Amino acid sequence: MFQIKQVVDKVVQDESNFMKDMTNAMKEKFDKYWSLCNLIMSLASVLNPRITMMGLNMCFPLIYPGDEARKNIEKVHRALNDMYLEYVDMLQEHGEEGSSRTSADQNGLILEPTRALG
Repeated sequence: MFQIKQVVDKVVQDESNFMKDMTNAMKEKFDKYWSLCNLIMSLASVLNPRITMMGLNMCFPLIYPGDEARKNIEKVHRALNDMYLEYVDMLQEHGEEGSSRTSADQNGLILEPTRALG
């Protein structure tokens, strides 16, 4: 998906008016689609042990200009945090609230089941 985005973005800046006109419509549709599926693909990437959040921190500045990369990284982080809190609520609803389980994140920090990720 990223490579398609790069090609379309590059062709939009082409000197040929014919190519610009044709790709502007494509870019508009692609950007709409990209914005819808980007969060889902980002969450899947973060949950992949080979990529994690570090992968997004490296790739997003290549995909998005300037401050937009930081905003999208924060958006993914918020979505992960929301998913975690929803999971905690689900565990508590099913009787797991008495459990004293904790888990360690990548940095070795202990995460309490009732606390957010960040």
